[in-house]
Amino acid sequence: MPARLLRHVLPLLVLASLALTGESAPADPAAVLAACRQSLSDGRAVLIGKRNPDKVSVLSCHKWKDISQIVDLTFRAVDQEGFGVRLGDMTIGNTARKESPAADFAWHQGPLREVLVNAKAANATALAAALVAAEQAASLAAASPAALPEGNLSGWPDACWQRWRAALAGGDAAGAARWGAEFASAVAFAAELHRWQDGLLANHLANLDFMRLNEDHFATPRNGYNPDSHIGRFPGGHLTLYWHGNYLEVERLCERLHADPAPENAAGDSGAGGSAIALPPRVRATFLALRAKLKAANQAMLDQAAAAPWHRAWLTSAIDRAQIASYNTALIEVMGRYEARNPKGGLNGLLDVLHNRGDAFAGMDWADRFRPELMDPMAKVGGGVQNALKAAHALCQAHFKTYKGFIFTMGQSLASGQMDCIRATDIIAAAYRNAGYGGYFSIRMSRMVNGHTIAGAEVAPGKVITADGLLKGFAGTEWHQAADAQSVSIELYARGLSHYAFVSGVVLTGANAKKTLTTPVPWLPGWEGKTETKGKTKKR
Repeated sequence: MPARLLRHVLPLLVLASLALTGESAPADPAAVLAACRQSLSDGRAVLIGKRNPDKVSVLSCHKWKDISQIVDLTFRAVDQEGFGVRLGDMTIGNTARKESPAADFAWHQGPLREVLVNAKAANATALAAALVAAEQAASLAAASPAALPEGNLSGWPDACWQRWRAALAGGDAAGAARWGAEFASAVAFAAELHRWQDGLLANHLANLDFMRLNEDHFATPRNGYNPDSHIGRFPGGHLTLYWHGNYLEVERLCERLHADPAPENAAGDSGAGGSAIALPPRVRATFLALRAKLKAANQAMLDQAAAAPWHRAWLTSAIDRAQIASYNTALIEVMGRYEARNPKGGLNGLLDVLHNRGDAFAGMDWADRFRPELMDPMAKVGGGVQNALKAAHALCQAHFKTYKGFIFTMGQSLASGQMDCIRATDIIAAAYRNAGYGGYFSIRMSRMVNGHTIAGAEVAPGKVITADGLLKGFAGTEWHQAADAQSVSIELYARGLSHYAFVSGVVLTGANAKKTLTTPVPWLPGWEGKTETKGKTKKR
């Protein structure tokens, strides 16, 4: 990488770190090495436990029918695993939840909440240390040291340190500048994983807060209550079935950071300059191909996102999935459609168009969204968000013949005409995004005897309209007004790191009827605001 480009990149890395930590003075190389080694080691223990990422991974496959779900994720010593694995193990098949909805509510608000609070505290310590280490690494790289001490880390950070040290020893100024920047980027990426863990845990707790507003809805006995599926019918319960997926993606990214750096080495020098250097080398070529589909305004927005808190890890995750499941070519095509439809689009739309799932219970076949039946009809759909959502709804209705639950992929639904509400929502999401539009949301209605999911899209800041894939006719109703008479609550969800996350919920009946809880979602542009609860609690 030319040294002149690094002169532009490194100050950005340093300034970003300084803004986060308040630190200013670069430490000496030995102290930086020690701080980074300790931070990376401690952070690895927090995120993936004692797992050896070169031997075992939370990523089993990306094709439906090849996934044995939690069986692949429950290793022999679960207590030594990462939080996502432990959460799945403690949730699925837990007999303490089986007695009744009330017992399940008590488990969520008691043992689960305690585990989340403790996990957040443990990660907070690791996050603070990781941010300091990232600042020190960026400051040291910007200071251009004459030499570096010998020492070992792990994975990609270690590879960067060794090459940086060798370049300095060999008098290679350009190489030293390149690998100093790479090292700073790798250490900063580790901090981003802890940032995501913190954000996901905070969001999870907010989801439980909304559930708590609906306590009276859990009081009615339900014969044959199965917590591993029926909790999704209750307020705040939908994500219980899938929450571990977001945490597992944090673990997968952490595995890749600390594993054999062969995929990073194989990437070569592609993207080792400009904004792409903030991302791991393995995703840079695809990032640059996506970027090439954009014009100046959207390019600048994507460049900023690549180095920004929250977005750099999210982009890495999204591009990783595209490359692993070989749909990166289709994703690049969709980015071109996004540019054509949104020459001055917002950041949420720009990023959201890359997401491969339409609901938490979707995307089990990662490439499912990019089937020709969902790509080709949407190639020329324009006219704005509402028109694109309407066209996506029409496409879904054209394929819908009969209702059938537990259809696990859109491919199965498209071939048979059979689908439930979640797969219909998934089809709408895929078609909508394939038209080149983002800002998609999933909406869940809780009825206790069942649940219902519909699709949504943001037509204006904070305004999300809806489409029900199982009903004829496009309503376009705003999400908080879309519930039917059987619903006791309605909830708004948006993309998380891999699956979905809670945004807002409205209590429709009971002691807290008309009360709304909205939580900040820091990775969702336009939705980063403060936690807000509206409405008054009725007297019991």
